[in-house]
Amino acid sequence: MLTAQAINVTRFDLGDVGGLRVRLGYAPLTTALSLALDAIGGRRRGAPESWRSALRLAAPPGSQHALAPLTSGQHSVLPSCLLPAPTHAPEPVPVQLERLRATDPALLLGQLEEIFDGGTPPVRWRSAALSPRRWLDSYVGVLATSWRVFAPLWRRGEAVMRREAERVGLAVVHGAVEPLLATLLPSARLRDGVLELPDPEPASLHVPGRELVLAPMLSGHRAGALGVEGGAGWLAYPARGVGQLFDATSANTTDGLSAVVGPVRATLLRALDRPLTMGELAAIGGCGPSTTTYHCERLEDAALIHRERVGRSVRINRTERADALMDLLA
Repeated sequence: MLTAQAINVTRFDLGDVGGLRVRLGYAPLTTALSLALDAIGGRRRGAPESWRSALRLAAPPGSQHALAPLTSGQHSVLPSCLLPAPTHAPEPVPVQLERLRATDPALLLGQLEEIFDGGTPPVRWRSAALSPRRWLDSYVGVLATSWRVFAPLWRRGEAVMRREAERVGLAVVHGAVEPLLATLLPSARLRDGVLELPDPEPASLHVPGRELVLAPMLSGHRAGALGVEGGAGWLAYPARGVGQLFDATSANTTDGLSAVVGPVRATLLRALDRPLTMGELAAIGGCGPSTTTYHCERLEDAALIHRERVGRSVRINRTERADALMDLLA
């Protein structure tokens, strides 16, 4: 269950990252929800326009109303009974939908009360609070439609998911879980075992010493979801290489370092055999200054680079941790 807190970031406390038991999960229904929110709910997360158009055309009447509580004001805290958690093994989505449809309305109302500290839920939740059974049926109907549209794409994405499983496995085997986690969600920062995400309706989750399930989604590049289910934390994130479903010219293989930190960041790390300025890195990486700064910030969050002022300029240096990672993944 997510609980609200009065700061502007959601904190996902993982405890000792080095001691986490990490494994891969399956999140087709979570993906369907993410795409529905993007296409129908207006919560843009980078899904391709072709996917969004197909979902909007197929959406049943009242779909926007059903998703409004989850999208108004870009809020993210929602009752855990509504958030499809990843499964340990592939499970038919219709089975998951029926389980969600069977949710006790009293459970939904109880979780809303817990989230909002016993007070009256905000206006956006009014329809769910007044007619929880009717609202739940409408909500599940939207997810069912999203899945019907999306299922063929999920099947087409098997190769992308296999490569993602290899990437996660590679990071686990080589002790590179921390830099992997620091790069899964574009807006997240990993600090001292806590994954922080900017959030206008923040939450605090604690999963130290538990299992962490990483569940790749075939979704927009800014999508993401997290929670705690059955004693394990889970994180659903956009799989790398989703664009390959639409770009037949994309490469099908990559080196180990690129698989863990991404091709752009791998290029930047390899360039840092000597200290470089941000401008020099941008030229080598073939990126604009703002894009290079963004990737360097993520590498710095993962303790793979550090900055050093030399006179009037700032030089970027690779850390010993980055050197060790590159040796492992060479």
